[in-house]
Amino acid sequence: MLFRSAPPPAKGWSRERFSLPALPAVEADLQLTAPRLTWRGLRLDEARLDGRLADQALVVDALAGRLYGGRFELKGRAAASDGVPAFSGTVSMSGGDLKAVLQDYAGINDIAGRFDGTAQLAASGTSPAELVAGLKGTAELHGREGAVEGFNLTGMSEGLKRLQRPTDLVEIFRLGLGGGRTPFSTIDGVFRIEQGVARLENVRLVARGGEARTTGSINLAAWTVDIGNQFRLTEHPDLPSFGFKLNGPLEAPRRVFDVQDLQAQLVRRGRPAGR
Repeated sequence: MLFRSAPPPAKGWSRERFSLPALPAVEADLQLTAPRLTWRGLRLDEARLDGRLADQALVVDALAGRLYGGRFELKGRAAASDGVPAFSGTVSMSGGDLKAVLQDYAGINDIAGRFDGTAQLAASGTSPAELVAGLKGTAELHGREGAVEGFNLTGMSEGLKRLQRPTDLVEIFRLGLGGGRTPFSTIDGVFRIEQGVARLENVRLVARGGEARTTGSINLAAWTVDIGNQFRLTEHPDLPSFGFKLNGPLEAPRRVFDVQDLQAQLVRRGRPAGR
């Protein structure tokens, strides 16, 4: 149930039908080691498979190896009910390439780092489109020592320390919100997936000078995103948070900052006394 490279949104997920090979009505143990296994563009190095055939299903006790630069393991089951393939299982990753995984499975290109994660997933269908549309389960992500492109919380926080007059705000907002990157120490989150829609819960990013909390959803079936972020400048605890929304196609969502409350308070702070 792992697919490499999300399809172009104009075409959507492939609707090409596939089926599981007929499994014999016997019980058997399976063991395999290989320098490399490939499937649909995925490459699992130093691969090891321990599994068995039982009740006309393939039970994977452990499929392990190196994937996306980290240690990967899958435990699960594949079978067909009335001719429809069904998959369920648990996936874990340690030390993986966060940017590569988010690009391939969520269309997100601007977050990099290393991560550990686990997921419990289930889906059934006769095509990749059906599998994604019916995907359900939960996932946890723990990222570290990476960066987010598109804004610069650290630069913004440092600029506010030097704020002398209201006109300085233009340069501060340009530095903070007009691009750049924000290195982070950790990013953690829980995702609840139902019918191909991943809802974000308790997603938190911690960076030098600031932190962000994220809510919303990623529609993997429709390849769209609708999420909101609330940023807080931790070195300026008296200032209100500000928002950043992403909405639309995953590969090119609309980006809207909401800094009205922050701007209003900064203007008041920079205004001379008595005015």
